[in-house]
Amino acid sequence: MRIVIAGPGALGCVLAARIFSVLQTGDELTLLDHRHERARKFNNSGFTLEDRGKADHFIIPATADPAKISGCDLFFLCTRAGSVPEALRQAESLLTPSTLLISMQRGIRHLTTIRSHKAVTALALSSADVQLNPRGMICCLDPGTIQTGLLAGTAGKGQQLRPAADLLKRAGLEPEIKQNMVRQAWDHFFVDLAVNALAAIYRRPNGQLLTSCSVRGNMKKIINEAVTVGRGAGIEPGCDPIKAAFQFLRTEKDRTAPMFQDILNQRPTEIDALNGTISQMGRELSIPTPINDDMVMRIKTLESGYRAP
Repeated sequence: MRIVIAGPGALGCVLAARIFSVLQTGDELTLLDHRHERARKFNNSGFTLEDRGKADHFIIPATADPAKISGCDLFFLCTRAGSVPEALRQAESLLTPSTLLISMQRGIRHLTTIRSHKAVTALALSSADVQLNPRGMICCLDPGTIQTGLLAGTAGKGQQLRPAADLLKRAGLEPEIKQNMVRQAWDHFFVDLAVNALAAIYRRPNGQLLTSCSVRGNMKKIINEAVTVGRGAGIEPGCDPIKAAFQFLRTEKDRTAPMFQDILNQRPTEIDALNGTISQMGRELSIPTPINDDMVMRIKTLESGYRAP
């Protein structure tokens, strides 16, 4: 199997390291980056992954030139949501109607782009807790599980998902094949909306968000706006999203939300792919979204205050 992982950030590197460790005879794994200098760095010095307390060093073939990759049977797209169109353009020569493209972005903004692609398309939702420590080491605190399933328009292609699921299982990532992945993506999206911006604004780990009545109230308002927008787009929640968000915060109380990590490390956030998507869809559907609009404004204000490097 010829495997390509595009987007070697923290999640992409954890996925690559796990898969690299269980490759079988004849398998090929390549990292595809959009930055030539970072691809050279991966080839020359690799990266270190601390996975559940054990640190290992990996040197996995990497390139920023898809013409140097011999082909692709399985393509994991691990970029951020806003980078999906450009990543697909870069990889266009690798993606054929028989390639299985697994999109691993957060949110729902990228779904239309992925769904319209000529490859066999699937979504994967990871619950992994992955962080960069102050020394630049990638830390996998919890590999979590992966929910995955084909998108609409891939009838008769279900057999192509099984080898990928088997590969993820060998890599210790506990895949679970799901139906109706669009609804699954929205259900995860509601939780992300409730947690990320507020964690970054108040600079609190997940569990502490539940200790404030005002924060809990804002969570409910964020989700209620998003549910109204989702219904306007024809999406009905598969569960009670407020209960799901609160349960997530109780279960993962010690986690630091990804957007909070971005603010701490002065990186661009995914606010446009999260609350910004609800704001945009609300405008298109003439549905007011004042709380989500406020989250976008406040996060962008924090980003504008980053110190120059």
